[in-house]
Amino acid sequence: MKRSKNRQTQPKATRAWNLLNALFYKAGKVPWRLLPDQAEYRTSFLGIGFYRDLDGQQLWTSTAQMFDERGRGLILRGARAQTETKGRHPYLTADDAEDLVAQSIDAYKAHHKHVPARIVVLKTSRIRQEEAEGIHAALQRFGIELCDMVWVQESSPIAIFRDGNYPVLRGTFIDLGEKGLLYTRGSVPYYGTYPGLRVPRPLLLVPHEDSDSPLWKIAEEVLALTKVNWNTTQFDQKLPAPIKASREVGRILKHLPFGSVAASDFRRYT
Repeated sequence: MKRSKNRQTQPKATRAWNLLNALFYKAGKVPWRLLPDQAEYRTSFLGIGFYRDLDGQQLWTSTAQMFDERGRGLILRGARAQTETKGRHPYLTADDAEDLVAQSIDAYKAHHKHVPARIVVLKTSRIRQEEAEGIHAALQRFGIELCDMVWVQESSPIAIFRDGNYPVLRGTFIDLGEKGLLYTRGSVPYYGTYPGLRVPRPLLLVPHEDSDSPLWKIAEEVLALTKVNWNTTQFDQKLPAPIKASREVGRILKHLPFGSVAASDFRRYT
């Protein structure tokens, strides 16, 4: 198959920077990191996404756990996902959700020698009550009291506009009560422009009713997590790293035997 002559590629300098940055990270180094807030609880972020196997018959769960702002993570493959109707709206049973979160806490403890004080679960589909019950069961097993569960939607029927020639500012957050709009891409005052080609669309953040943190804090953390994808030097990724990584994990895991993949493999494969 011939490649399209109109295919757009990044400038050579950008590709070189991205390649060198990714190699640096895969060699075990962290190019940059978020400054930890000493006043906040130690938090583990868990991104949950779904993928189909190569024949398209089985729907599995893939997860990419980001241990902390330093980017240490582990890849886990979850159980087969359930769906509500015709393969849509995937979800986990209570037992599978409990097992998956318990695995991630075990991994965190093995690395840090203690469990996190707080778990944040970012999921690409609606969080059902049975999933929430399974997650809470895992937290009770380890004595973890704080948890936030958030449905991160890429497409939203709601958008806002800004006076002038440029889109809204990156980081703009609109509290809609039980949900909120977050612009992880947008105009950047430092550059005096919008570094993108298409009109930016916001993420719709829908926290589960059992979440402990205020929505503005969750939005702040999601925005920060868009900056810790070390496979690229682009600073304004649309998706937070745990969600972005879970998608890449699913793309890779469909080619691998069922089971877990070590953290070192995370750098090698993603």
